[in-house]
Amino acid sequence: MDNVAKLEGHLTARLGAMLGPRLAVQPTLGFTSSKPDELIRAVRLFFDTARRRGISDTSLGSANVIYLGLLLEALSQQRLDEEFIATLVSVEEPEAHLHVTLQRHLFRYLLRTGPSLILTTHSPHIAAVAPVPLLHRAARDGEPCRSIR
Repeated sequence: MDNVAKLEGHLTARLGAMLGPRLAVQPTLGFTSSKPDELIRAVRLFFDTARRRGISDTSLGSANVIYLGLLLEALSQQRLDEEFIATLVSVEEPEAHLHVTLQRHLFRYLLRTGPSLILTTHSPHIAAVAPVPLLHRAARDGEPCRSIR
């Protein structure tokens, strides 16, 4: 139970850092079974502290951010346990289903704390806060990929 509470705390802190105070996400982990051999399969992620709203009851944007938060938490734990060689995270259009403010906050978080990152976006809001040397235009019709300077 201590590990579950610890994971819950880490995930809450990471999501708070990823999205800031505007999106009050307080995920909780709960069990749907009390049988010891079924507990690990019975862990459920809830979107609220009352444990009434499951992930399926939240918006797609929020669910995607929670998934990304869980992924980054797993990578962080692997680093602590020295169980990895290298990490490259690729995120396609993280702006999908997220408010502009959350797009910017999430992108800044990923730049500041994330592992090596490849991010594709159509969002002018993300591009507006990206450091220019990090921007690259994808190749089209055999043209080479070029940095934007």
